Amino acid sequence: MDISPRDLTTSLDSLAPRIALVGPPRDGDLRLIGAALEVRGATTTVVDPDETFGAVGASGLTTWPTGGAGGGFDAFLAPYCGPSRSRHALIDVFEASALPTLNSMRANLVAEDKWATTRALARAGLAQPRTILVGASRRLAGTRASAAHSIGYPVVLKTQFGYGGTGVALARCDDDIERFVTAHAFGKAGALIISEFYAEAGGRDFRVVLLDDEVLAIKARWSGSDAEFRSAVPGNVVTRGEITPAETVLVRAACRGLGLVYAGVDLMRTAAGSIVIEINNAPALKQTQRVCGVDLAGAVAAALLGRIEAARSAT
Repeated sequence: MDISPRDLTTSLDSLAPRIALVGPPRDGDLRLIGAALEVRGATTTVVDPDETFGAVGASGLTTWPTGGAGGGFDAFLAPYCGPSRSRHALIDVFEASALPTLNSMRANLVAEDKWATTRALARAGLAQPRTILVGASRRLAGTRASAAHSIGYPVVLKTQFGYGGTGVALARCDDDIERFVTAHAFGKAGALIISEFYAEAGGRDFRVVLLDDEVLAIKARWSGSDAEFRSAVPGNVVTRGEITPAETVLVRAACRGLGLVYAGVDLMRTAAGSIVIEINNAPALKQTQRVCGVDLAGAVAAALLGRIEAARSAT
């Protein structure tokens, strides 16, 4: 039997589920999801990884200072892992306590590593740009140039790890690649990704938000300028979009390929067909909700509460 959000709120009301939202208090998506959870009868606590620690005692894994197994929470939500080791450690504490959540840390870590994402999509046999991973040390300049020439200029450059649309550029020559490498402090945190560029797309793509295999929202994006190939830039043109049944199959398979239950899949239409260009395990909600008229935060809240209800029914 399907449970509506209203019925779910009523069934959980007397138990007042407590949910930990892992991330900095200023995170906009956490605030939106937290508000949606509280409207549905839950209580939420933003657990900042920089101020909260894990502990192991006689009763098993706990979090301090909240106390209790899994910090006394009924579920947790960690939209992204990021580079913070303390965040990873805190998420590990919650996962080890077997608390309900949406995406696992393992799936999030794959999605946040652009090369790991490329490999996962390749294993699933899904269409994506031709991509090469090359080290960022000075001595590999020739290797980077050879990689770009094998794909064919212009090429898209990306840092292996990047958040919020950072670390992406278009290279038209070898010198562009070296300027990009110099401008980004790669260090030991990753390598350079060189990918095929599709001029025919005209800087346009789609952000498709999925949850539990259901397409919730489709956002069509354009940079707003023919001189800018990136669609997700300030001042871009964003409208409600539509995708074909075949594209729906593609984005669902992409989520499954990474083990994600909640994600934003970026889809591009090329001369060779539709391809997946990126997967975001923590798709920004505010703009998509406004453009598509969909309560994404509410959908995330209802899905998490549904997992709590299922866990309680199983005990």
